[in-house]
Order: sequence, then structure tokens, then C-alpha cells
Amino acid sequence: MKLACALREIRGDRSLRDVAETAGVNRGLLSDLERGRRLAPDRIVRALEVAYGQPAHAWYPPEVLLVIQRDEEA
Repeated sequence: MKLACALREIRGDRSLRDVAETAGVNRGLLSDLERGRRLAPDRIVRALEVAYGQPAHAWYPPEVLLVIQRDEEA
């Protein structure tokens, strides 16, 4: 399944390496997140928000955020 995600567009001209270093995650994970192959783990969402300069609701559509919210409540 591929998730709708706008992280790549938000990153703009910055390198994947730069954003990964800023967020403190490896490039492979970040690449998977940008391609919609994985959801951002809860433990790194805040770091990604800082690194990309956008809140999570800017990268994921509402239906994906609802899935994340339901998962957190379980």
C-alpha cells in the first residue's frame, strides 16, 4: 500500500541527507516516508515537523491522520 504524503514536496531543494540529519533519522527511513511506503513512527513525528518546518497535517491527508490517531488510541 502506498500512502499519500507530501514530504518530498515540502523538502524542496534541501537534500535528503540534510533533512535526515536535522531530524536524527537515517536516510532510508526518510526516503520510505517521502515515497509513502511507511508511516512516520510516533517517536519521530515531532523531529520531522521541526526538520521539515511543517506540522504533520501538512504532509498527510486527514484520512491518514485518522489512521494514525486510531493506532495511538489502541
